[in-house]
Amino acid sequence: MGFNLLPNEKKIHKTKMSRKVFLKYYITSFILFASAVYAAFFVSLAFISSYVLGAFLLLVSAALSLFGEYRRGREIILMTTERILVQKSGQKGRGSKEIEAFPLGSITNISVNQNLKQRILGIGDIVFKLSMEEHVITSIDNPHEIESAIYKIIDREKELGMRK
Repeated sequence: MGFNLLPNEKKIHKTKMSRKVFLKYYITSFILFASAVYAAFFVSLAFISSYVLGAFLLLVSAALSLFGEYRRGREIILMTTERILVQKSGQKGRGSKEIEAFPLGSITNISVNQNLKQRILGIGDIVFKLSMEEHVITSIDNPHEIESAIYKIIDREKELGMRK
């Protein structure tokens, strides 16, 4: 599902939720895969072939990774010259998609929240404050770069508005 842009609106930056969020699923899958390799080469089980055990553990580890990504909703962010569009998928049910639009003029503040784990991974949450509401976009790569890019867009729009 694509974003519909307004006339004279230009795409500036597009990003999505970081895959680093799923690191725990990947690590668990790697441990299961390593167990399969160990079982295949070093363990001799009389009642089950080590190859069958290895293949089973490999399938389980792949399914675990895919399930982890499927279970967590995904967000795609598109910044344009007029607004910020956020597409959220999988959060209200299977296959659901929802698009929110934030006009740049209505944003009063933008902040980045990071805990220690997020700081180490280089990800964070971006909080948009609109007059009386807050909208949080979670687990974005390089959140400070995106924050500064949004401020640059807002400043440029203010300068163009003052020139007219």
